[in-house]
Amino acid sequence: MLRKIFLISFWVMLFVESANAEITLKISDLSAVPDAITCFETEYPDIHLEECDTLFDSQEKFVSFLLTEDSSIDIYAITVSMGLDALKSKHYLPVLKSSIIEQEVNTWYPAIQSCISNDEGIIAVPYNLTTNEWGLNENLWNELFPSSALTTWQDYLNLMLMWQQNDQLVDAYNLSYAGQTQDDVMRTLLFSYISYYETGNAPLDFNTSSFRECLALVYQLPVKNDEPEDEDQWNERLSMPTLLNETPENIGSPADLAHRFIAIPEPRFDKDSLPILRGDMQMFVINPYSIHREEAILFLETVLQSMPDNQRIRFTANVSVPIENPYWLKYHMDTLDELNSLLGKGQLSESEQDQIEKLQLRLMDESDRFLVTSQESERYQQLAQYLTFNDESDYFGFQNQKSISVLLSYTSRYFSDNISLDKCIQELNRISKQVFYE
Repeated sequence: MLRKIFLISFWVMLFVESANAEITLKISDLSAVPDAITCFETEYPDIHLEECDTLFDSQEKFVSFLLTEDSSIDIYAITVSMGLDALKSKHYLPVLKSSIIEQEVNTWYPAIQSCISNDEGIIAVPYNLTTNEWGLNENLWNELFPSSALTTWQDYLNLMLMWQQNDQLVDAYNLSYAGQTQDDVMRTLLFSYISYYETGNAPLDFNTSSFRECLALVYQLPVKNDEPEDEDQWNERLSMPTLLNETPENIGSPADLAHRFIAIPEPRFDKDSLPILRGDMQMFVINPYSIHREEAILFLETVLQSMPDNQRIRFTANVSVPIENPYWLKYHMDTLDELNSLLGKGQLSESEQDQIEKLQLRLMDESDRFLVTSQESERYQQLAQYLTFNDESDYFGFQNQKSISVLLSYTSRYFSDNISLDKCIQELNRISKQVFYE
């Protein structure tokens, strides 16, 4: 009888401890969402968040990890470029049943909604979106080339060749921040061509007139850049006006460079075709075997609810603009306090008078005041209609770097006169077929 009472007491005590135990959510790449962490821990103090290191560079590795069914991770971090299409179509990931998530995602651009959903519903919550728009110094362009447009890769490559032969332009301006050698340009061009023409239904065909023409133009570029000899020359070069920025900060990034350029789509290969805005996303998905699925849903809701406006504006036009830079406001107030302190003095030294002039000029400078201006928001909305995601690519993502390297090795051989243009195209198509059918 005593033994029976003891066992009952033990199980009651164990049940009470279990009921009061703190739940731990294990999440990959948790530190990427600091605002969500703060909000979640305030709202749900009984749920502990723990970061895990497991990040996947390919869909195959992720699936093999899922199939073991013994992972203690509740929320995984994945990307579009690791092969999201197969994860969606084969229903490896659970649908996120949440009215909060659905209401928010329904305000997003259609391409994003489609990317993170399958035929049953939403399966992922993005926490970062990057896009590959270029930046154009519009005022400088209109000054130098008032009757021209930068539409195609042929336009860009011919501009680059002309620029390198024009000493007046070279001495007064920078064409771009990107490298302008054969290998530098070829890598960017190759990714662009893949973005435009890879379908997933057939091997990518490099034997097109536009790609041939571009290869022949890249062939004429220098093998190496003429680099400045010392630091002073570098600084002088960097201070010169720059026409193009092929890798600008995405909209909402706290970078003053972004405001010097207007966003334009990367060049296309056919002037009559529509442009594209290639995107990639980092996303949270729930482990289908997680025993904390309800808590995981709560965290994903918090990720969306706490997303800063300067990031959210990449997903939806439903954000008020302009968006102020909080760091600029603090810097502005500190400057104002210092100025008022000096103005409150009676007798000022010469250095203090100089400092007052500097502070007054600083207060007038609002170049970094906004993370997103109204004009930048309007421009991004225009580009967002061309947003596309390569979610079944054989070339994008860490897992496919070898394929890109092999393709570039043959273009390098062409640039070095080791093979002809025809042979280069032949080899690129051979590799393309291998990649597609393997």
